[in-house]
Amino acid sequence: MDQIQLIEYIKKLDDTQRKLGYKIIVNEKQVGLIGLNGKNIKIQFHQTKHNSHFNKVLKSFLNHLYINYNINHNLYLLVFPDEHSLNEICDSSSKIVFIKKKHLKNNNQECNLYIIKTRLFNEHLDETDENQYADKNYYIVKSIYLDEQGVDKIMDKRKIWDKYNTSKPQQKHPDYIHVDQHYKNDKSLWKYKTQLKSQINLTDDTKNIDNKYNLVEYLKKQKDSKLDKMLLEQHHVNLFDIYENQKLLNKYKNIFDKGKVWIFKFIYSTGGENITIVKSFDELADYINNVSLANKNKWEKLNMNTYNRLSKWSKSYYFVEWVLQEYITNPMLYEDKKFHLRGYYLFHRISPNKKEGYILNNHRIFTARDPYKNGDYLNKDIHDTHFGSTSKYIDLIPDISDLIGTVKTAKLERDILYLLKHILDATNTVCYKEDKSCYHLFGSDIMITDDCQIKFIEINGSVGLPDYNDSTKKINHPKKIFKGVMDMIVDGHFPPDGTQKNNMRNSRLSGRTSSASTRKYRSVLSGKSSKKTKTKAKTATEHPQFIKL
Repeated sequence: MDQIQLIEYIKKLDDTQRKLGYKIIVNEKQVGLIGLNGKNIKIQFHQTKHNSHFNKVLKSFLNHLYINYNINHNLYLLVFPDEHSLNEICDSSSKIVFIKKKHLKNNNQECNLYIIKTRLFNEHLDETDENQYADKNYYIVKSIYLDEQGVDKIMDKRKIWDKYNTSKPQQKHPDYIHVDQHYKNDKSLWKYKTQLKSQINLTDDTKNIDNKYNLVEYLKKQKDSKLDKMLLEQHHVNLFDIYENQKLLNKYKNIFDKGKVWIFKFIYSTGGENITIVKSFDELADYINNVSLANKNKWEKLNMNTYNRLSKWSKSYYFVEWVLQEYITNPMLYEDKKFHLRGYYLFHRISPNKKEGYILNNHRIFTARDPYKNGDYLNKDIHDTHFGSTSKYIDLIPDISDLIGTVKTAKLERDILYLLKHILDATNTVCYKEDKSCYHLFGSDIMITDDCQIKFIEINGSVGLPDYNDSTKKINHPKKIFKGVMDMIVDGHFPPDGTQKNNMRNSRLSGRTSSASTRKYRSVLSGKSSKKTKTKAKTATEHPQFIKL
């Protein structure tokens, strides 16, 4: 029987790196090298004939890591494509799963990335422990929208997840954390370094798409005539500058000469607060004067150089930056009421230089409380469209699509996809430094004019969802949203058991949308009137899914 030894020749362990290297000795002769860099393992044999030792060497190495460094979580294996026999060994192993092709920047090469089910190699766990912990990943889910039992069912179905025990941790950090906006400031979670978290860094105002002014300006700079038709005229208004120099207000006089109506809103507002509609310069001036009086004490102590360096959360305290946006006076109506589309845009930061986005293939409809009329602009019951003012449950499909027909619905959806693809290009937010990958669910607000043109309003960083006890028929039911996140993002990072799931995962991470899901989405937009179209429209309502942009 061959005698295998691992002789250490590199060891760098500190707070910033974990690097180990070993010579592979078989029958007193060196035949290759194996090493660990972070969570990545690389193994290299000097000659192909020594590849037959792969499984024994890997098992010996993993047991060594467990005994000496208490490393028993899943690790990654890098194998170059031309190492054919090693790839064949990995592909045939139930303990090693292919994830994707990975580009190595240091040598400009591509390699195959596998995940190693480390605990299945560990001979120091007894059978009970191995069955209990084999290939487990650990998660924390905190959301007022999700019930614990529903989450458990979704996670247990994948057979690779266990709840992270914060009192008696199974490992130092959970692998995955999902929180909603109500737990984003839960400091007990800040200490954890994760592979994936449902939070992106929204503090940098220069990179945030939920800034009500910056995103539209970015889109206008694309010089795209099709895109321009979806955007509204807007003007940035700095109330602190006007407070210090009243003459600056006069530059907004001429925009009222065209007879347009304008909506004036605080850039950092949420939930429909700090918004008014103005149809004359005098109305704008009066509103600005009232805001200035309310914030006078803050502004007397404000230094704009300091202000510009603040996060958006800190900026929101001062009520300085506002946007004057063209108001739509010819909206499409539903049962005589003004409405807007609420879409669900899922952004995924895979790595610092790689991102992807998804959009739910149906939209909620939020209406005003009272029938629309072009006037009485301060009457919020006529002009404000929100969840709270919507008297019944309405979706784009089938409610609006039945009203305008499948051909116009198809055009609307194509335009929305076109818009959201550009918004994905504009999304430059990054993960917090302690997380390797992250994602975030945004709300997209879009209006439709009476001639069936879409007009982009804004992106919202905080998205409300129905209660988990609410009807599961709702397209944005939290269970459906969470399941969509698991299917499209989490499974790509943590492959669940099952060949079909793995194939879907590989398709997603290689940048391709599965043909089945694409066909299902396009079928709703085909514009064809038939029983099949009605069935597929029903699918978009009862079984909505995220579609890759």
